[in-house]
Formats: sequence, structure tokens, C-alpha cells
Amino acid sequence: MNGIAKTIIIPPGCVENFVDFSDLPEGENWFGGGVVMAALARHVPGYFVDYPAPRRHDVQYCIRGGYRYEYDGKCGELQPGELLVLPGGRRQKFHALERSESIFFLLDPAIWCEVGFLHTRSIYGDLLLQLLETALHERYSPMAEGVFRRELAHMALSLVRREIAGAERRESPLELLAGKLRLRPELPWTVAEMAALCGVSSSHLHALCRKRGIPSPYVLLTRIRMELAEMLLTRTDYPVKVIASQCGYALPFSFTRAFSKHAGMSPQQFRRISVAARGGGHFTKRMRSR
Repeated sequence: MNGIAKTIIIPPGCVENFVDFSDLPEGENWFGGGVVMAALARHVPGYFVDYPAPRRHDVQYCIRGGYRYEYDGKCGELQPGELLVLPGGRRQKFHALERSESIFFLLDPAIWCEVGFLHTRSIYGDLLLQLLETALHERYSPMAEGVFRRELAHMALSLVRREIAGAERRESPLELLAGKLRLRPELPWTVAEMAALCGVSSSHLHALCRKRGIPSPYVLLTRIRMELAEMLLTRTDYPVKVIASQCGYALPFSFTRAFSKHAGMSPQQFRRISVAARGGGHFTKRMRSR
């Protein structure tokens, strides 16, 4: 290795699934957001990159396994649940310590001009993972809709910005709870379990909710479930009993009663109105990621 040339070693067993929106109008560079490349990756020991003078900012989120990095005299290990940002212009070295999985983004410095070195716990990594997995699925689905995929791209871009911009602040317990409930709204959550998710007592969680104008943690959970129900009723043709189960209701009647209170109409009425407003567009047959 001569210290000048870029070196990339990708052994057999590595897989990098690139998340691409270039087929959509203005899809290059993620609609002007500065995302040059993004991928869900699986790496094996022996995977190695050495960029002596990279032009792009490299953002890595570790899902499983672990990576070793060197950057501008700094070195460390990236562990599951952690975020790493290596700004362009300084030497970057990065390799897999074991069988590992990650998300990576390459960002255009002309747009992301304020990015600095960062190694911290991720705030939105799990949500990013779900968004990009969904985007990959939709990219090759014959039922994929451009509007939906554009929404996925904008949400992922927003989360990357918030990860980097919010790295110095700690996420509030209620924000942390809401993010985790959105990942598994179908589970039969208790207040004690919700409090444990964000590291506070049950009474403290009630107080945090009231401070935000939310009567109780159960009301927060119901709002999140109803957001999911609206999306499934609008974008899929799942029967109401299936949507009820996806949203954490064992009995369709209980779901219908909760949704009617939320929307002022039954799930069936909401679906008819939503489909009519969208011009009778096709449904997407897609189960949520687990």
C-alpha cells in the first residue's frame, strides 16, 4: 500500500445492498439532499477500506458485529447501536472485526458542509434501518409507488440530519419511548414496560406525558397505533382484523371502537374516503418489518 492510492478489499461473503432513488424524478443525490450513496451492508473479516483523501463524508451505523476505524490520528471501535461520522478530506481507514452489519451513507460536502467527526450512541438508527429495508423492498416491488418511495427517502434524510445535528443533545425519555413504540406497536405494552424502555419510573413517565399535554402513556401508545392504522388502511388492502392485530388489538371490535374515537369514522369509512381521495390508486401488499 503506497499511502496514496485508494484501497478497498471486499472478500467473498460481503453484501452491500444500495438504496437507490435515481429512477424517480430528480432522484439523483436524493432530491438535492446530498446523499451520494447509501447501503445496507453485511461484511466479513477481511473487509477493509483506506481512503487517503476522501471527497465524501462517511456516515456509519453499526447494526451487529463491530468495526475498527482510524481517522486523522483518532482510532476506535464501532459497536452495535453506535454512529460514526468521518468527514471528508482526512485519511479514513475502516475494517470489519467480525461478521458485521451496518448502514452507511456517503454525503456531499458541498451540501453537508458543517459535518465534523463524531462517534456516539445512535438516536434514530433502528428507525433508519426500517426505512431503508422498506425502501429496498419497494424499489423492486411491481406495486411500488413513487410518492411512497419519495416519502421514505425524505424521512431517511431527515433522520440522518437529526442524528448528526442532535448528537450533542440527549434525547428526552418521551422521544425515546415514542421511537421504540413505533418499532413494535403490536406488543401488549404495560406502563411499567414503557417506563423501563426509557429508563424512568412509571410515575415519572406519567408526569412527562402530562407535561407534554398527553393524558397518559397509554394515550401516547394509542396515537402511535392509530398513525400506523391510518397508513395501513390507506396504502394496503389488508382486512381490518389483520390491521387490528398489526396495531396491537387482539379483538377487531376493540380496534374499530378505538379507531372510530380517533378518526370520527369507522376503519371501513376511512379507507373508502382515503382511496377515493387518492383517485382509486393501487394498494401495496406489504407486511411490516419485524
